[in-house]
Amino acid sequence: AEDVFWLPATNWSFILGTNSVDGLYISSSGTLSFGRPKGSPTARPMPDPYGLSFLAPLQTPIGIVPPRGRFWHALTPSNTLLCTWQDVYANRDTNVPVSFQSELSANGDFAFRYDLSTLNPQPSTLPATNFVIGAQHDGGGETWAFGDTNAVVHGLELRWRAFGPLDPGEDDHDDDGLSTYDEVMLHGTDPRLADSDGDGLSDADEIAGGSAP
Repeated sequence: AEDVFWLPATNWSFILGTNSVDGLYISSSGTLSFGRPKGSPTARPMPDPYGLSFLAPLQTPIGIVPPRGRFWHALTPSNTLLCTWQDVYANRDTNVPVSFQSELSANGDFAFRYDLSTLNPQPSTLPATNFVIGAQHDGGGETWAFGDTNAVVHGLELRWRAFGPLDPGEDDHDDDGLSTYDEVMLHGTDPRLADSDGDGLSDADEIAGGSAP
């Protein structure tokens, strides 16, 4: 039903705001929380009233029935952390088996992914409505979907930037010649690093030269 366990930051790292976390709490109800556990599956827009820092790839009542249904975590060769709810029952409905995943990067970026291929008959969207997808930290948050069944489709991948202080009065936070807006909305580069891929060429020079930054 509701299970939470602690995963220490051993051989992986994640920046929350400006600090590295010492681990995270993983809940069967589809959340990753920091500082204290979040076991409640109650879906609320973010930021919610409780002020807890957490990521919600799919916060909802979830049933996990082994051996098919399971949770697993693993490190990737690039030292990101994968947290995967595989073939679990959204809203504890045995007619809604889904898989979803969070990937946490050392710089604080994270991604959510969704696999609805086990739904039968195969719909194009998630049929359950009691869920929220989003993230919150330090009193702020972003709700990507709140019970919106049209928002979650098979193969969806959501990429999130790290929580962190970026002065809204600045146009180019890393002084690389590209505006922060263009880096986030057009190029997919890191607005905090002048050289997103660390190859010695600035993002602006790579884009001007037609290479991948």
